[in-house]
Amino acid sequence: MEDETVKSPAAISSAGNTGSPRADQMVFFVYRPHDCYTNREAMDRWHELAASHAQVQAINVLKERGATPARRYLSEFATPYPTRLDTTEWFNHTLGVDRTPAVVLVSEDETPRVVSPSEQRSDNDRRRLLDVS
Repeated sequence: MEDETVKSPAAISSAGNTGSPRADQMVFFVYRPHDCYTNREAMDRWHELAASHAQVQAINVLKERGATPARRYLSEFATPYPTRLDTTEWFNHTLGVDRTPAVVLVSEDETPRVVSPSEQRSDNDRRRLLDVS
């Protein structure tokens, strides 16, 4: 896998992956590879969660340590979003998020928020919003 230039969320938002105008929010999907391709229901729920936010441009950011799990993820799950691969270190350093899985929303004012599916089975339909700052 080719190394990618490290970009801040603001730089990614400004540049975009499709040349479209800057969206109100960027969505970063944060996954460990084995979480991705072993739990399709969870992946579908995370994608639904991202799609539930209006005017969101979504970019999958895969926390991975090697090309093989990344390729396996990409072949296993098709998403309606442009996809980029970043290292665990880049994501943790840029947004300060060290847990997975999660969805990070970055608004135009560059304030990151984490949206995580509840880890308790009884709370599957609830989501937690936690400030990352």
